[in-house]
Amino acid sequence: MALPSRKRIVPIIPLIAGGALFAEICLESYSPFQSISFFFQVLAFASLSLIGASLLFLLYLTIQPRLIGYSKRQNAIWLSLSMVAGVLLTFAIPVESKTSLPVHTLVLVSTGKQNQLANNHEIWLANITTSGRMYTNDLIHICKGEWESKEGMLFSRQNQPDRIKCSIQTNQDIYVRFITNENSGIVQLRFDQQPLMREDLYAPTDGIREFIFKVHPGKRVTLAALLFGLASGVWIGLLIFVASIHLVARRNPSIAEESSKTIIRWYIYTLPIVLVWLVYVWSFWPAIMTPDSVDQWGQIVTGSYNDWHPVFHTLTMWLITRLWLNPSLVALVQILILGSLIGMILSKTQSWGAPAWMNWIAVILIAISPAYGLFVITLWKDIPYSIAVLAFAFMVLLLVEKNGTWIQKPVAWIVLGGIGALVALYRHNGFPVTLGTMIVLPFIYRRQWKYLAAALVLAIGLWLGCVVRCINLFMLKRILHHQDYQLPRFH
Repeated sequence: MALPSRKRIVPIIPLIAGGALFAEICLESYSPFQSISFFFQVLAFASLSLIGASLLFLLYLTIQPRLIGYSKRQNAIWLSLSMVAGVLLTFAIPVESKTSLPVHTLVLVSTGKQNQLANNHEIWLANITTSGRMYTNDLIHICKGEWESKEGMLFSRQNQPDRIKCSIQTNQDIYVRFITNENSGIVQLRFDQQPLMREDLYAPTDGIREFIFKVHPGKRVTLAALLFGLASGVWIGLLIFVASIHLVARRNPSIAEESSKTIIRWYIYTLPIVLVWLVYVWSFWPAIMTPDSVDQWGQIVTGSYNDWHPVFHTLTMWLITRLWLNPSLVALVQILILGSLIGMILSKTQSWGAPAWMNWIAVILIAISPAYGLFVITLWKDIPYSIAVLAFAFMVLLLVEKNGTWIQKPVAWIVLGGIGALVALYRHNGFPVTLGTMIVLPFIYRRQWKYLAAALVLAIGLWLGCVVRCINLFMLKRILHHQDYQLPRFH
């Protein structure tokens, strides 16, 4: 069934898109709705709504021929699912408006004093993190003062007492980590208007000491972040909607013709990406490792595990390195898996009708992009998580392309459930992505609801089983984000 006439486009959709565009620009350009009067807010909303309507009209002209043959109900479900996916991605990544976040102040003073057992009074600031960002490489930018910089850390050794003042823009709890050893002295900390803290960082052996500062975002900031997230979700959802239409709603070649070319295309798309990424491994041998990577590597070497970073990821690296205890092996496995997955996806999109020249442009851009090359050889949980999310999205596309019948293939529901479990296991905030997607699918493909329900049960079972088993096996202590800021943590 063809779509309705262009004249019958529902006017509420351009208004939603225009309102989303207005909210994003307003929240990103100003603090939440400050500095502009109500009249200019209305004028800006009307103008941007017209822009949103124009953009949607152009999109409509592009995608309308591809939606012929789908019913109104299918179109509505397709668009709704894309919007839900966009909002979930916005809050799972997360996408934040910097100007809507409060700025917090942390003042650190190296007192020049030490206890009787310490050999010196050095203070080493290792990093400052939130649940969404690490400021290791940005310390010299967010912290101003007299401390010196070395190996990505700030330290104070001479001319004490001296101080630094750090400005951190976030609405999440802040984690401050110091190096502790026999040369560490006494430091003073003041976070915003909270009481002054005086802490002795001396330790007989090398280690890390962490201080957690609670952040309580006000209602205004929380509302602004919510509005910005929803607005971003609308536009991400529209991009997903248009991209999925171009990928799925195309004429397909015959199965016999396609099956004879799939493996060859998969290989030729994968090979150049992998070869270029191997150059990155050689250049940054054995791999790129941050303090978080070093912490997880220490757990592998010592056998003492914690769940600050998902222990499932740490155990994955442990399993890989049974062949060779070297970080490069983890980087090589990441390269092979991600390169093969990208090659598989590009091969499949060509069978759906995507032109070969467009896929080759994607291959070249992915291969030469330093962002991809550096990312894939870094020992972070984000890499296997991203691979799992990409594979999960690919499984959903296969489901959509076959109108739900793909899940009826042998072991298809096991693959979908298993990859969904990996998404949840490789990040602590990955479970909503799996759960949100897999709960919606049975309502869309009702004839295949049993297979999809089985995949959902499998994903939840694997996730719960792995989490509980890991905690019981290694007696892990889950790091709770609601600890009081006065209580430091040692590890």
